[in-house]
Amino acid sequence: MKFKHFLGNIALTMVLAVSSSVSAADSGSAQTVKRELDPNGQLFTYMDFEDGWGKVTKDINAALKDTPLGNKNFAVLADALGLSQIKAFGMSSTSLKDGYDNRFFLHTPGGRTGLLAIFPGKPAAFEGARFAPADTDLFADVRLDAPAVVSAITQIATSVSDNREAATLALAMFMADPTGYGSLLNFKGRVVAIARLHPHQEVARVEAESSSKIPLDIFLRAEGGGTNVSKILSQRDDWKSETKGGRTYFSADKNGNEIVVIVEGETVMAGLPRAFVEECLARKDSLAQNTAFTQALADTAQMGHAVFYATPRVYTELRGYSDQAMGLAGLASSEHGAQYIQQLLATIPVPTKPVISVIVARPDGLLVRERSVQSLKMALPVVALLTPDFLGQILRVTAQTYAATSAEERANETTHQKISADLDRAGDAAIRYFAAHTDEGTVKLSVLRDAMPEEKLPDFQSTLANDLEFTRQSDKVDLELKSGHSITHVIKLTPAQRTTIETNLQKIAEASVEYLVVKNSSPSISTLVDNGYFEKVESLFGEDYDQLTLELN
Repeated sequence: MKFKHFLGNIALTMVLAVSSSVSAADSGSAQTVKRELDPNGQLFTYMDFEDGWGKVTKDINAALKDTPLGNKNFAVLADALGLSQIKAFGMSSTSLKDGYDNRFFLHTPGGRTGLLAIFPGKPAAFEGARFAPADTDLFADVRLDAPAVVSAITQIATSVSDNREAATLALAMFMADPTGYGSLLNFKGRVVAIARLHPHQEVARVEAESSSKIPLDIFLRAEGGGTNVSKILSQRDDWKSETKGGRTYFSADKNGNEIVVIVEGETVMAGLPRAFVEECLARKDSLAQNTAFTQALADTAQMGHAVFYATPRVYTELRGYSDQAMGLAGLASSEHGAQYIQQLLATIPVPTKPVISVIVARPDGLLVRERSVQSLKMALPVVALLTPDFLGQILRVTAQTYAATSAEERANETTHQKISADLDRAGDAAIRYFAAHTDEGTVKLSVLRDAMPEEKLPDFQSTLANDLEFTRQSDKVDLELKSGHSITHVIKLTPAQRTTIETNLQKIAEASVEYLVVKNSSPSISTLVDNGYFEKVESLFGEDYDQLTLELN
């Protein structure tokens, strides 16, 4: 009944979430979200988070209070992720001649914090397009605030870490790294990424040959960190350097890929091959003059904090890689599996024109605008799942279930600790029994008690539901408690048993060295036994000497 009731709550939550577009009050948040969207499109949805994730995290902390996770601060975690700042969100899709104008807005009236603070400053023009050749397949121009991300990650680490002081110290040590890597986390500025795919025949050839050569041209540009990058690469023997025209060039060959890093003041440019990097820097016939790009930018937002541009070929290639990846994962191992994957991939539309997405960080929220071949209606069920109403309820139930399970495990552990010494006594008696009865592979505790009355072995009747059974070749005993739970006990080695095992290992080590000297190759255990270097070792507790790996070091 409880499960059915929970499913009923889930269904009701989804209905309320999806229908909120028509029943939401015309509140201040609703007006703000409406300002950024198109309320007259095919789709317009508004969802108010009300108390949002703050209430959810309080409930989770309360549920986990008496568990090993009781010291975790999930409220700080929600702050660090930026979730607690989201008070509402909305999305709209407007049908156009060649696709859809999709908009998505997260409303954060208290400002953007945590990971949502990744985009600094006011919206600005996307100047990075001047570095991208007109035939660019993938382009991104993003302004990043690395210190804000580091701060959020620090909060996340300290809120979930078992040792907050150690987590904070580890990050501080990395930031103070004398080689300069840590200082790169102080980056705050523009990052441009450009990629141009090689002809399809070459991509297919590289894939068929399993070559390490990358079948695309890459260019990266970051407005900061030049001094530190120069310091790091100048200390590496595998990078050659030269200075030309006020720029320092660092080059290296990595698995057949010609990589170059160029430092000009504090600006860092990198990519492969060198000819493509220099082509981007020459800024001739750039993407900034590409009609499709400039029109898409004009239709979305010419100023913002991030822009992502991809040609139809990128989606075609990604679909091929997705098919291959799922096949490697075993999802297409059967005929039905392969057919399902093909049908699933076929539902993903391939654009006939470049797709562009723009992110604009407002003081009171985060706006995403996209020109796409698919409406956001397809994403509505997924978005509804991410609300505090729905996902929050799942997390609450999960926390309550974990708390109940944790309490049971702690009770089981307490019981186990009380009888642990007696179990070791019984286990030692079983070993001596097996030594005297070489034809028997198992023995029950009741048999041991009858065979060894002088031992006065415990019977565990008040604790265990069944008679214990010991196995000759195993040091594990499975216990069925009267509470209905199961635990496993590992019988401790006695000093004599430990000495026997260590002696066996010493014999194997000596025989291995002798074999290596004579044969000049690494042996297996069976090889050593077959060649008479020592007799086969018998197992005491089920330890498998045949699985040992022998190395000369």
